[in-house]
Amino acid sequence: MGDIAIDMFGDEPNYPTGKGTVTLIEPKTPMGSTAFGNPSVAIVDRPDEKGKAIVISYTIFAEGGKGNEIGPVLYYFNI
Repeated sequence: MGDIAIDMFGDEPNYPTGKGTVTLIEPKTPMGSTAFGNPSVAIVDRPDEKGKAIVISYTIFAEGGKGNEIGPVLYYFNI
């Protein structure tokens, strides 16, 4: 997984072509926060050198944050 290059004026399409897999990420929090933004997804080497992990981060904004669920969120899954 890497950066997506958008070539607006070239010959390559600048939209998904179906050659990969896209998975919708729908964050759900225990308190039901609804204002999410600034998402980031990366595949990184695990610190224990036993494979890779997917790291996902986003921000919960005060406008839709519930309780103390306001601010940055970071989680990962070993893959």
